[in-house]
Amino acid sequence: MQNKPKLWTVLIYANGNNELSSIMEQAKQNLETIGSTAEINILILIGRAEVKLRKIINPTLPNPGSGKSWTGVRCYYVQKRRSQLLYKYKNLNMADPKNLYFFLKWAVVSYPALHYLLILSGHGCPLVGVMPDFRQESPFLMGLPEMCQTINYFYQETGRLIDLLILDICSMNYLEIIYELGQDKEPSVRYLLTYKGDGPLVGLPYHLIIYEMQRRCKDRAVEPVANLVKSIVSRFNLNLVAFFIDHNKCQRIKELVRKFAYTWLLYFNLQQTLDRFNAFNLSDLLQDYEKALKQELLSLALCQNSNSPSNNPLEIMKTRTENWDFLRLYSQFSFHQDNFWLHLLNADFLQTSALVMEAKEAKAKNKMKPLIMTPNMIRQYLKAVNPEFDQNKLEMVYQQLRIYKKWVDS
Repeated sequence: MQNKPKLWTVLIYANGNNELSSIMEQAKQNLETIGSTAEINILILIGRAEVKLRKIINPTLPNPGSGKSWTGVRCYYVQKRRSQLLYKYKNLNMADPKNLYFFLKWAVVSYPALHYLLILSGHGCPLVGVMPDFRQESPFLMGLPEMCQTINYFYQETGRLIDLLILDICSMNYLEIIYELGQDKEPSVRYLLTYKGDGPLVGLPYHLIIYEMQRRCKDRAVEPVANLVKSIVSRFNLNLVAFFIDHNKCQRIKELVRKFAYTWLLYFNLQQTLDRFNAFNLSDLLQDYEKALKQELLSLALCQNSNSPSNNPLEIMKTRTENWDFLRLYSQFSFHQDNFWLHLLNADFLQTSALVMEAKEAKAKNKMKPLIMTPNMIRQYLKAVNPEFDQNKLEMVYQQLRIYKKWVDS
């Protein structure tokens, strides 16, 4: 245990309890070329699955090159060339928000610092969850509201702000996630860095990010975190974007979205009843709200990579859907409380209203619990991992996985 706080403690939650084990192991080895220093602690909680499981999920993925055969979850204090093993677990569910919470709480007590960088590394399902874990008795996923709720709870319990949260996960640049982190008057996260859409399978080069931090830690100078974030985004030729988590802006944006959605619903109903005059007046108001909303969304972005093919830094779910399994999970974002946005995504007004009411109760009941992935979620995951496979091949992979893990379709 460390006595004097360092400038930074870097916390890496690297979920390899799926087919990403070799990629997580390589990231750890790259970190060992840098190692912790007098000013920076590096801690990694890393999961590794057995080779057979990895090969079932993605038959084309190469085996790890290190030759090491351990499986389970281990916690290391990263040092140059050879890291210090702190804890090892035969099995630990990395999709369980409680395990993320315990890792954070233990780390900030044992390795205090002036600033904290948290990296969550793994796969994700847009607007549903992250950290799929296939080593358990059931296939688990960490819900996105639960992930944010865990980080918020960690801050409330410890008072330790996450200065920079890096979501090394595809498709995390959504307003719903930003709002979940910024809903409290004192947000738990200062800056969020992630991809605009997809990122590379191998993830971000954490060792180069830490090298940049080391370069800026000379003489224990406390440089503004924003400068570090901007330097990371500009250094790598990736679809990166960074956001400042601002409570007041989040509230203003939610109110604009609420007004826009309510006005659009009125406009649609007037169109249906052929009240063209009032509908025309509302159309002007809709345009005003849309313009103001675009400006506010842009204001949340601290910086983005100029080489990115997309100039839109922040997304919001706007695809209409009849998928009630998805809507049931999506409705648990705090963004939908006292809001009409969800009603734009589904034509059944009464059922959607009931869903929002149920979501608040379900969120409180399921606090810091992992989700069990449905067969459809697993199939979508396998399709994303193996985009070259046709439907028959994907179904064969799914059945192999289900039989190997002895999962029962619900």
